[in-house]
Amino acid sequence: MKPLLTLFMTFLLTTIGLHAQSPAAAPPDDEFNLFLLVFAIAFFSLILGAVIVGSIATAGLLLFLFTLVSVGILSTSVIVGLYKRSFFAGFKTLLVIVCGLGGAIGGVSIMWLVNRLFTLRLSHAVTLGSGALGGLTGGMLLGLCVYGIIRSLTGYFKKKLTLAV
Repeated sequence: MKPLLTLFMTFLLTTIGLHAQSPAAAPPDDEFNLFLLVFAIAFFSLILGAVIVGSIATAGLLLFLFTLVSVGILSTSVIVGLYKRSFFAGFKTLLVIVCGLGGAIGGVSIMWLVNRLFTLRLSHAVTLGSGALGGLTGGMLLGLCVYGIIRSLTGYFKKKLTLAV
């Protein structure tokens, strides 16, 4: 048994030595280009970033629409548009309500900041009321101005498109 084991071990050591000295163990890969790999990684990173940004923007838009529906602003605008049988009437209602609420929130924030910075010593009710009233008025006027601008721009582009065709 011992001579058989010695013969087997000699055979293994000989073949390992033969394989270790073979010149074609691993041919060099001249086709591998590290620069292309860097470009591929950058490309897939950009795609992943665009997917993430798009997902966040879509989630934000859906959250905004959910908020508008929950508050009833979008429903009110649709009802006004259906009642007056005009898309622009519903859109105008939506703009005026959204800008008015945003203006009221902004007005209260600015009035609170002015009260704190200039130490006017106004009560909270006066700060809240004057900021909300001023912001609501400014926001509604802003909504009407934006509606007028959008209406004139749509008319202008509609006229340009009919001339082009």
